[in-house]
Amino acid sequence: MSALGSVGSVVSSMLALQFAQALLTAGVLWVFQRRFGYPVLAYWTYGWVAMAGQLVGLVAYTLLAGHVPATGVELTAVAVFTLLCEYLGVAWLVLGAFAIAEHRDVPDRPERWIIVAAAAIAVVTAVPFATSAGAVFGRFVSRVGVMAVLTGVGQLAAGVTLWARTLRRFRRGTDPRWTTLHDPPALGQRLVAVAFVTLGTLALLTLVDQLAAPPRTDVPPVVLPVAEAQLLLNFALGLGLVIWLLEGEQGRTLEAAHRAEHMAYHDALTGLPNRLLLMDRLRFLVAHARRSRQPFAVFFLDVDHFKSINDTFGHAAGDRLLQQVGARLTAQLREADTVARLGGDEFVVLTPDLRSPTDVPAVGEKLLEAVRAPITLEEHEVHITVSIGVSLFPDDGEDADALLRRSDGALYQAKEAGRDAVRLA
Repeated sequence: MSALGSVGSVVSSMLALQFAQALLTAGVLWVFQRRFGYPVLAYWTYGWVAMAGQLVGLVAYTLLAGHVPATGVELTAVAVFTLLCEYLGVAWLVLGAFAIAEHRDVPDRPERWIIVAAAAIAVVTAVPFATSAGAVFGRFVSRVGVMAVLTGVGQLAAGVTLWARTLRRFRRGTDPRWTTLHDPPALGQRLVAVAFVTLGTLALLTLVDQLAAPPRTDVPPVVLPVAEAQLLLNFALGLGLVIWLLEGEQGRTLEAAHRAEHMAYHDALTGLPNRLLLMDRLRFLVAHARRSRQPFAVFFLDVDHFKSINDTFGHAAGDRLLQQVGARLTAQLREADTVARLGGDEFVVLTPDLRSPTDVPAVGEKLLEAVRAPITLEEHEVHITVSIGVSLFPDDGEDADALLRRSDGALYQAKEAGRDAVRLA
């Protein structure tokens, strides 16, 4: 009796731990849901609450068994409640896993059908509890077998889907609520995937073992090694979800910082470096060229007759023209070169490591030719040109401000000479 009492105490403690773990995990996920608004957390919060309800139902059924009729209303109601919690818990956990794998909300209609189907299966599989008390094996298959198969297959599918997503860079949709739960996948997502696969495998293996030696009651005894493994795996699953969410929040913070830094140093219209970044790179080039005695050139460009284009086609068309000019200039240059937009229709190009000052006219002509190609604005083909002024380090200045000022002066000489031309300072 002492040994049996000890085993019973261990089983009770195990169920109590599982119950506390389920409620704690649900609470943590609920807090994350309120704080960050991740849509998937609603599924997982419901799933862990249902898991806690399942444990309550299991304990209630065990306490009532033997004290009330086997086919009575009390046991049947508890059985329906327990099965309903089991099926809904698995449905919500799997829905959350597939939602995050697809990187979008589950559509309302499939979600409703899955929930309704889970509830219907729970009611149908509880029918043997209200029929003959002698159909122990049938009651066992109904209560445990169907549940184990659906649970195992669902968890395996969810785990494999999540793990497969870790092997590729998968982005779908633009819903900002999903932006933190994306690639590259890290520890949290892998831990969730492994826990799902292991839980599914354990459910199926346990069922095979129980069918080989069917229990004498419709509620199988709690097998401590299996219960301990489930406790550990559920803990790993909950921990993985929390880690995943924390990693996602860290990713969103870093992404926001990167976006703010990019906006501070780049032009909002063209995405090119702005004046701030241009001056930083120009000063760096000056310092580097002083040490290496290597000349470089500063090209100052201005779109010819840009005001008339704006007046004719509108500012939106003018913005598209500037974007195309920036793209064309970038396409003609090396990776080490810099194309920046100062504002309005003014661009600056830095070309470090010139082999010889004689290369400057050739580069300038290449830029002129790139811009001359016609551009379609408001269904009209427009031919545009640019004027270019060039300064050289160290001949035209030995600091960033002087070089930019001299190239700007050369630009006005090119405009006075008839535009669509290159002039050296």
